Amino acid sequence: MRTTAGLVLCFALGMAGAPSWAAPPPPELSLQQLTEQGIHYYKRRMYGPAMANLEQARALPGGDQDYRILSVLSRIYLEQQLLEKAFPAAQEALALAKPEQRDEAEAFLAGMQERFGGVTFRKAREQMGTITRGIIHLEDRGGLIEPQKK
Repeated sequence: MRTTAGLVLCFALGMAGAPSWAAPPPPELSLQQLTEQGIHYYKRRMYGPAMANLEQARALPGGDQDYRILSVLSRIYLEQQLLEKAFPAAQEALALAKPEQRDEAEAFLAGMQERFGGVTFRKAREQMGTITRGIIHLEDRGGLIEPQKK
């Protein structure tokens, strides 16, 4: 008798599909929903989920033309010390900024450029030619330490 009840139960579950307690697949979020969620996480200093949501929003159609997405992403990248991503995102945000947003975008990019700069490595004049390996001599042409932190 038990075997018959078990078979009927297995057959009924098989016919009904997935059990009712199984989680439904996550719904697809829109550009606006992903943006709002990412900004919400950013304001709460939850940079990992914020970055994931905003990068996902940026990949959607129209996402790469949204000033808010690029502006907040550049700030998150800066906070996470991802400078190779922060500068391009800030420059793209500045290019997309409306007149009322332009001052803020310019100030943010200028602040990053003040704090961080590029480094160029060149061979010394004595080493020009066929030498492929050598010592790197650093020559300071500006302050390496931010003046306010000295």
